[in-house]
Amino acid sequence: MKPASIVSIALAALVALPAAGRAQARTNFAGTWAFDQAKSDAAPAQAGRGGRGGRGGAGVATSLTIQQTAAQLTIEGTVGELPVSAVYKLDGSQSTNTLGDIFLSRSKVTWEGPKLVITTVKDMGQGPNGMMSEDTKEVYSLDGGVHTIVATTRSTPSASGREQTRKLVYNKRS
Repeated sequence: MKPASIVSIALAALVALPAAGRAQARTNFAGTWAFDQAKSDAAPAQAGRGGRGGRGGAGVATSLTIQQTAAQLTIEGTVGELPVSAVYKLDGSQSTNTLGDIFLSRSKVTWEGPKLVITTVKDMGQGPNGMMSEDTKEVYSLDGGVHTIVATTRSTPSASGREQTRKLVYNKRS
């Protein structure tokens, strides 16, 4: 074989390897999931909320129903007695959802290997110190029948300026 042919084959292989990595199958999160409070982080204490913070399941969907297609991810659940739902585009474009009739959220989905990452900005309206918003990064991972969401949240304006990270664990029901 000629040296030029060997170099051509080697270069073609180097170009093909990154493409093979990008073609990795995406994790399918579809199913019905039950919140596992024992394996999840407790809710952070909320200053000025009458001590209601700190309960393990506060503000968390007790179950999730996730539908996933090649184009979108639909998540439905119940927080307390309030139904919540959101639809996320999986092509990297912005998705818009509302929380009740009040809050607007704008999200983008990316993939980090098998993990799905949803980055969201929620407009929370006018507060005593100006407009309030909440930035959240949720990293979804799946290990067997266990779905873990690691959510990092920063609210603005925030007196402390700190991020809060919480791990939520859900077990597969169906």
